[in-house]
Amino acid sequence: METNVRTPLDVFNLPQHLVVPLFQRPYVWDETEQWLPLWQDVRRLAEPCASELSETPPLSSFPCTG
Repeated sequence: METNVRTPLDVFNLPQHLVVPLFQRPYVWDETEQWLPLWQDVRRLAEPCASELSETPPLSSFPCTG
């Protein structure tokens, strides 16, 4: 098996065959224990940036300083 760092472009746009190793196949994320905490972290980090962006004029190019 070959392991390499790949960009999203590599993963989704190039013709290739991806194989999930056998030891990873039975693992499934649980909504309560994995997905919910992940989504809460994403929201916690994104919401200040979103509110900061909504307060700037529409044509501004100020980056979020979050």
